[in-house]
Amino acid sequence: MIHVLIYFINRNESGDGEFDLFGGFREYTILGQCKGGTEVTSEDVTAFEETLSRFDRSKTIAILIARYDHRELLAQSNADVFTPNAKARAKSSEYNIILTDELNV
Repeated sequence: MIHVLIYFINRNESGDGEFDLFGGFREYTILGQCKGGTEVTSEDVTAFEETLSRFDRSKTIAILIARYDHRELLAQSNADVFTPNAKARAKSSEYNIILTDELNV
């Protein structure tokens, strides 16, 4: 049996606190949120976790996505848009949080 990822891109306003990507794969709920600005911080990850709190931790895959403006910054400076503290917070989260940019979703 083939399982298909079904997704929905929600184009709400910045700071709306909602998900930009929502779907499912097998028994997992997949949720994504895009972040703009110059960097993604541990505070962004913590806020994302608060939004995730209504979902089952064991069956949720969360994706925090750096938007296009982050990739331009990354290409220019060879720096990572996810701060070290953001990476540490995502790694220590009770949720399975993936940090990526929009080209690699």
